[in-house]
Amino acid sequence: MRKLMLFVCGFACGCALCVYGLPAAMILIGAAICAGLTGIGFLLRRRIPAWLRIPVLGLTVGLLWAFAYGSLWIEPVRKAVGSQPELQAEACDYSRPTTYGFRVDAYVRTEQGTFKARLYYKNDPGQIQPGDRISGEFELELSDRSSGGEELNRALLARGIPLTGTGKISAVNRPVKAPVRYLPVRIGARLRQSLRDSVPADASPFLQAIFTGDKTELSYGTQSDLTDAGLSHVVAVSGMHVGILMGFVLFFFGFGKKRTLLLTVPLLLFYVLMTGASASVIRASVMLLLIQLAPIVKRENDPLTTLSAAALWILGTNPWSLAGLSFQLSFAAMTGIILFSGPMYESLSKSRPWVLVKDWVGIKRGPLFLAGRLTKLCKRLSSGCLAILCATVGALLLTTPIVALQFGRFSTYTLLSNLLTLWAIPLCFAGALLTSLTGLLYPPAGRLLGGLAAWPVRYVLWVSHWISGLPAAVMPISSPYVIAFLAFVYLVAVLVIAARRKRFGMPLLCVLTALCASAAVFCLDASAGRLTIAVLDVGQGQCVFLRSKGYTAMIDCGGTQGDPVGDLAAEKVKQGGSAKLDALILSHYDQDHVNGVPELLRQIRVDTVYLPDVSFEPETRAELEQAIAGSGARIVYVTEDCSIQAGEGSLTVFAPVSTYDSNAASLAVLFSSPEYGMLVTGDLDRYSEYDLLLSHSLPRVNLLVAGHHGSGGSTSEELLEAILPEAVAISVGKNSYGHPAQETLDRIAKIRAAVYRTDQNGEIVIRR
Repeated sequence: MRKLMLFVCGFACGCALCVYGLPAAMILIGAAICAGLTGIGFLLRRRIPAWLRIPVLGLTVGLLWAFAYGSLWIEPVRKAVGSQPELQAEACDYSRPTTYGFRVDAYVRTEQGTFKARLYYKNDPGQIQPGDRISGEFELELSDRSSGGEELNRALLARGIPLTGTGKISAVNRPVKAPVRYLPVRIGARLRQSLRDSVPADASPFLQAIFTGDKTELSYGTQSDLTDAGLSHVVAVSGMHVGILMGFVLFFFGFGKKRTLLLTVPLLLFYVLMTGASASVIRASVMLLLIQLAPIVKRENDPLTTLSAAALWILGTNPWSLAGLSFQLSFAAMTGIILFSGPMYESLSKSRPWVLVKDWVGIKRGPLFLAGRLTKLCKRLSSGCLAILCATVGALLLTTPIVALQFGRFSTYTLLSNLLTLWAIPLCFAGALLTSLTGLLYPPAGRLLGGLAAWPVRYVLWVSHWISGLPAAVMPISSPYVIAFLAFVYLVAVLVIAARRKRFGMPLLCVLTALCASAAVFCLDASAGRLTIAVLDVGQGQCVFLRSKGYTAMIDCGGTQGDPVGDLAAEKVKQGGSAKLDALILSHYDQDHVNGVPELLRQIRVDTVYLPDVSFEPETRAELEQAIAGSGARIVYVTEDCSIQAGEGSLTVFAPVSTYDSNAASLAVLFSSPEYGMLVTGDLDRYSEYDLLLSHSLPRVNLLVAGHHGSGGSTSEELLEAILPEAVAISVGKNSYGHPAQETLDRIAKIRAAVYRTDQNGEIVIRR
């Protein structure tokens, strides 16, 4: 019986109850009840089975430990919250740029003690290095709040950072000799610099991420492609990377030997500290050390017991680690691999797929020597592909619910992308290791190795970009077809386990068939109907998608964040089974209407882009024109009204009617069809709306996308009475402008039109 596993399951449940908000009084009452049940269980241990007694004991210990940890560590932190006019801190990492300035992790000294904090600041005192002493004025707060432009909640607590601070650095003093404890971080920085100098620019960020865990230089597009293809785990340093590193050690020094263990311990400790000590790396390191130790102490290695020991180590150090996504995904993936991947591989390998391949190519009729060689090759290839398939399926079984709940989406082609790329990841890691070390010792040789190491990286990035561009590469978890597919998968898994059969061939085939069917039906449903209009939820910005009988168009593409808006817009296009836009119409050049365009153009082929030919925002216009030209799209400058046939309807793009400022010079777009009409006015103010009404005869429409995000100076009474919309969509997010203005809402209410807001209703979709 795996007693440690049973104990850790209870211990983790106790920690989870504390971490996710169980009141202190309830924790103590629960611990007392569990302690009483534990005592009764051990008194009646002959009648109560161990599988029931041990988890209750673990639950008791977990509740008490998490409560004590919070009382002794979190409570002093709460007392340190507030203004620190003369804050003193010691940096423990390098400073990094953020959206609104810079940040650095440091140990801050307060009256309550020394705590780790993430400090945000806007002034730039230069590059801060580990060991530098920082002085400044900061406002400290708990890290479960939003600060510095990042959503933090429990993520920083899970990494042992209980405080955040915003303020200004007044002085940075660099010691003559940095403390030895920061040596791994400094060496990691030198290795990253070596990779930058040695590897071509298109591959260097990927190798830095896969080897040192630093993803800050990965472009948003690359991260988006990897996520959509289900490959984001390859750049999150985890057990796979630690396993590859240790593979080199075991290859040269052997397995289960004391000399190997003596080398493994400092090497793993160094690598853990260099890569940021994430839960996944610690988990893998503890497991590898225990696996190495098992033959030395003449004990049989049990994967579940080893995994439990790693979990106990991490939660015993910081119970809040359980709230981190790294901890959850790492342990869920490893549990799935242990429970399902091995039996699945054993079952499927008995079908001897390489024999089928050999028979299919007719090797039996070939020369005996050639037949033997090809048989071995087919056997190795099929075994490798089967191992990747089984490991991926095992990991997905338990990680998919976590990913779906966290991100609200599901990567359709994860199995395919992993089959195509996982074989190349060891090559990438080995290339990064050898190139970085060689580059430090002899730069010319490092550049030679870096050129070679870039090729497997380019292959992985090409595959991820290709797969992410496939129709329905990502499906939202809100889709009933995705929910039905996931329910079917877990029903099959439960039936296989309940039947206690190790035949996985037919269940796996059923799951793959269901996946293809759900993706196909999802695409058909997304493109069904004659007309689809979607006002995307992009925060404070605007992005309107239109599909009319196969014709696709996008009006504006900008919002609170640039690249994520382009990613969201591209995902919307691909959900309908297409990867092409017929028209992209940009009303004007304000960032909240265009900053997602470069990412959209990177992911989606656009035939024609319609732009206003005005002189406002010249730098933004020049950047857009360059991006559009690089994508191969055609540019049409709208200097006079133009009409575009759009499926069963038509799009009329109105040229600017006023040119006294950027908003007044917006293009307006009218969609008309026998069944539906829509007007989008960009950021036109009431005076430009009046000019538009004077120069054009606008019809009644079903939908008006409110001008300037519901500003009080737009969506005038004259415009509303002229077009009498049935509904008004307001594309708005968190802002300091007071959008939408109450006077605008009052004017809309006066004509009795329904109001839909993206900040309250999310994405607004109309289908006909």
